[in-house]
Amino acid sequence: MAYVAVSGGKEAIEESIKLLDYYKSGSDKDIEIEAIESKLSLLVDRVMSEAGLYSRTYAALALRQCEGAVEEAVFLLRAYRSTLTRNYYTNTVDTGGIRVVRRISAAFKDIAGGQMLGATYDYTHRLIDFSADRGSGKDTGMDHHLLSKQTPSIITPCPRVSDELKKEGLIDEYERDEKDPYDITTKLLEYPAQRSARLQTLSRADTGFISDIAYSALSGFVQ
Repeated sequence: MAYVAVSGGKEAIEESIKLLDYYKSGSDKDIEIEAIESKLSLLVDRVMSEAGLYSRTYAALALRQCEGAVEEAVFLLRAYRSTLTRNYYTNTVDTGGIRVVRRISAAFKDIAGGQMLGATYDYTHRLIDFSADRGSGKDTGMDHHLLSKQTPSIITPCPRVSDELKKEGLIDEYERDEKDPYDITTKLLEYPAQRSARLQTLSRADTGFISDIAYSALSGFVQ
């Protein structure tokens, strides 16, 4: 649905902002930024990812400002990011050599490096916990268990499944593109878009939308 012309001008806008502030001031209690960072960490991660800026504190601040509206928080963080100078660029990460905490393949059972369930809601009871205070979660003994674990000196390689399939000739392999990636945060997106620009756009898109695309693609091969 598109917007139509709205009349009212400056006075209507000012009154709208006053009404918004009134609705947000429904309680004398305020949510601490640290609480949002730790208790709503997945939401904070999503805002940072879609905004293209890594700052847990600023993502939490944006979420508090806009009453938890993800799309609005993303707008706020993107706008702030546009005011910052670009001092550094990250290097390409070799995902086969990183230490993983969760690694799941929905298509293949046996993959090189194995699968790791990690922390997930997939196997929890989908029931609301009406407990007033869930506590810190450290009383389960998991905190002591994690601290007692020694960091492994050797990282178990976790190569990409697609790389293994390429070695077996099951999927096509293309020449490595050594050109600098197209930066959509500093350049206007033009069509036809380069592959790097398309990937950046997808990585900044709504998480639910991307999941829907993935499931739609998979459903075409499920009998």
